[in-house]
Amino acid sequence: MSSQKREWKVFFSGSFWGHQGRDHAGKECPIGSRFRWGEEQWLVPAVYICGRGLVMDFCCRVPAERIQAFQDKWGQVAQRDDLTWQERLELERENPLEIAFDPALTVNGKTLTSNRGCGICWNPCMTEGTDEQMPAAMEHYGLDPKDGWSIWRYAFAWATKRRPALQQLGITLRRRPVELLGPRFCVTAPGDCFPFFYRQVEHTLTVQKYQRKELEKAGLFPGLTLPTHHVVMQYAINPELPGDVISVRDCADCDQPRWSLETAVEPGAAAVGIIGGADGPTAIVLGTGKVEAYHMACSALHFKPVDTVQWRMVFRERRVEDLTVPLDLN
Repeated sequence: MSSQKREWKVFFSGSFWGHQGRDHAGKECPIGSRFRWGEEQWLVPAVYICGRGLVMDFCCRVPAERIQAFQDKWGQVAQRDDLTWQERLELERENPLEIAFDPALTVNGKTLTSNRGCGICWNPCMTEGTDEQMPAAMEHYGLDPKDGWSIWRYAFAWATKRRPALQQLGITLRRRPVELLGPRFCVTAPGDCFPFFYRQVEHTLTVQKYQRKELEKAGLFPGLTLPTHHVVMQYAINPELPGDVISVRDCADCDQPRWSLETAVEPGAAAVGIIGGADGPTAIVLGTGKVEAYHMACSALHFKPVDTVQWRMVFRERRVEDLTVPLDLN
């Protein structure tokens, strides 16, 4: 770390990399609250009182040995540019510096939620490529560079028109669900079934509709040809599972779009948006279509029809309990 003290300013409308507008820097109020949440040690070093709201930094300590174990397993794989969506999902889930959470702040009994946040991290096992703002943050908060750190900054707008006097502060942290790879299976027609277990309870997926379809060509960009062939599957699960617990995705990735000098654009073609196309789309929205209320899975998009699709279940689980922490203003 540099012996020269770096300038440290925090703005409500800004991030670690700067700010917009003419806001004044917030007034720093030390907190120094330490607590354990999940497997990590956390620190809320300070809050910043700004005209439009309050800014809070969350520092999460990750032991260097956990990071090294992750790199020993994924180091060479992570450098590849041909990872499947399944490999990317597992890599992101096991990365100890990737911690996704949503904070809620209580100020004088009123709950404030944040819709804007940003983060930077320090990897002591691989310092090359470290964000240039990280050393300043670690220096300002006195963080040990021998450990790994993730620092998240969230801004909370005041619940009142005027800035309140801070009498009571508290935070509630909610970890976002992780995605876990489930079993693979193949079905080809309505009535086909696939039994599976979730939390030691047997369930059955039953196909209701199974259709091979082709999207209408859309002139999104001149010279760009998109894959259009796909399979749409409607299914039921018995006993039922909440819709946010399970999804079904194609094991294959989409074919890459092709650029050409001559691309036909059909007059009046429907606008097409592909949701999640990079990871194997889970839904397709047509400009002339409508949303149906049932379980549906869409395969990856291909330039040629696919006879057989290998599907994979993905379960979403919240593995860390919510935590509420009172904060003391020093």
